[in-house]
Amino acid sequence: MALAPETVAMPSGSWTLNCSALEDDVVLLPASGRPVRLYRLDDVRFADVIELLTIAHNTDVGRR
Repeated sequence: MALAPETVAMPSGSWTLNCSALEDDVVLLPASGRPVRLYRLDDVRFADVIELLTIAHNTDVGRR
């Protein structure tokens, strides 16, 4: 679970995704209403996802 501390000011337009503890639940993304199935990741897989997001955000990839 990822939560921002209550003392952190959230940007305008931010939203909270409420979901239950059941792994097979489908939740709807706020504003878009798109259904999303949530998955629980172990630490290794979570690190892989963060690395992938970091690479995807890097505009220098492929320019070497």
